[in-house]
Parts: sequence; structure tokens; C-alpha cells
Amino acid sequence: AALLRKGSTNSARGADRFVADALITARKAGASGVLVLRADSAFYGHDVIAAALITVPGRLARSARRLTLHLPCGWPWQTSWEQLATAANSPPLAA
Repeated sequence: AALLRKGSTNSARGADRFVADALITARKAGASGVLVLRADSAFYGHDVIAAALITVPGRLARSARRLTLHLPCGWPWQTSWEQLATAANSPPLAA
């Protein structure tokens, strides 16, 4: 059964969920390794990129102006995630 998203063909409405569901379905069907997403310009938004690139099973807590990500105990990619977060939030290297 095919699932079609609502909205016109050039609309990004629901695109993030559509992409996330497609990636989950591909993994359940046995796809492994790097998955390539090919999409038109309507899908080039922050929500779609976030759904396609990063999925973290954590809880985001907010206190005052600070966000804290609580990762599950024993999560196998915790070290890699912390390195990525540190690199993404640090100032760029001098040229």
C-alpha cells in the first residue's frame, strides 16, 4: 500500500515525516550502509535535512536559556555524537 502525503506537488508540507518514514521503511526492508536521498527543491529545508541526517534517541531538556540532551545509558554512538556536537558548536579553525 502506498502512502501519499497531503499538499501540492511542490509543497514541503509533511516532508520531514515523509523522509523519516521512508528511511525507516528502507532499513526495515534490509537496506544497510549509507542511504541516499534524492529530492526536489521543495524538500531542501531544515526539517527534511534534520530528519534525513540525524536521529538521536535522547530527551531534550530546557532550563532557562540552556538546552541539555540526555542520551540513553549505554548508547553505542555516544562518544561519536559528543565529538560531532563539540565540533559543530566550536568556533571554526583559523585558515
